[in-house]
Amino acid sequence: MSAVILDFDGPVADVFAGYPASKIAERLVDLVRQFDTNLGKTLDGTTDPMEVLRQCQGVLSEDSLDWVETELVHAEIQAAESATVTPGAINLFEQCSARGLPVIVASNNAEACIQLFLKRFRLTDNIHLVSARPFGRPDLMKPHKHVLSFASNVAQIKLESSLFIGDSASDVEAGQTAGVPIIALANKEGKRAKFKHANATAVVDHMDEVLSIIASRELIS
Repeated sequence: MSAVILDFDGPVADVFAGYPASKIAERLVDLVRQFDTNLGKTLDGTTDPMEVLRQCQGVLSEDSLDWVETELVHAEIQAAESATVTPGAINLFEQCSARGLPVIVASNNAEACIQLFLKRFRLTDNIHLVSARPFGRPDLMKPHKHVLSFASNVAQIKLESSLFIGDSASDVEAGQTAGVPIIALANKEGKRAKFKHANATAVVDHMDEVLSIIASRELIS
């Protein structure tokens, strides 16, 4: 097996445990209104800050888009200060490290947010690479395969012999587009049925199940 790749928010951390995503989205929409009143009205009520950023591209000027994303990065860093670890994630990191199996984070979150979290929980040494949202290019966020392809190129791993763990439909789509087997974490009610319908390679309810699936598929020798 080449590597274990994980989405950040969900499989690794509850990023917005202390600073709700809806509050960050509201903060961003207030800023967007200063640049484009109509777009601000359209985005009113949006609870996903990543979706706010995504909708800004192609509408706002490059400078305004950068301003919105900078505000998002600051909010993500603030959120990382109170984020919690997903149960089972640390055990997965330790088991992979013990086997010499690279662990990669591939996320729509900003790298500064991810790195702060990893430092807080002393997990930096367990992570081979962080492939994060490229600043100024929200169009390359998942479901685009960019963060997976970037990880493959930089870490020189084969995606088809790796494993990607995600918790959203966009993770499943990105994994399928990139050609990497995906384990979908059904960490909320209703996700299991959606993931099965989306033809995820496997569906789990808890991160502790991931190692068992890897072993049963003989992906770790």
